[in-house]
This record gives sequence, structure tokens and C-alpha cells, in this order.
Amino acid sequence: MTEALEALRGDQALREGFGDFFVDYHLKLKRAVIDRFNADVSDWEQREYFSLF
Repeated sequence: MTEALEALRGDQALREGFGDFFVDYHLKLKRAVIDRFNADVSDWEQREYFSLF
């Protein structure tokens, strides 16, 4: 998703079509989703990795 957002950030055709405000707002929302996802530790991650230590 991060790579897709970077591609969107520089896509002039989409910026012209949707407008800078929309694209920048969408980028901000999706980056917040990525940050929340990265902050959470799933049950699988806990079982898989915490038992090693």
C-alpha cells in the first residue's frame, strides 16, 4: 500500500482529475490506516514471535 500511495502522490493525471485537495486528503487518510495497522500486534504475531523469547 505504501508504494501505491507514493505512486498516487506523484501522479499528475489523477491530481488533475481529482484535484490536489482530494488526493492529499486521501493520502493522509490511508497513511493513518497504515500507521494504525503497524501499531497493532496480531494474535498470530504474538504466538509466532513472542514464544521465541
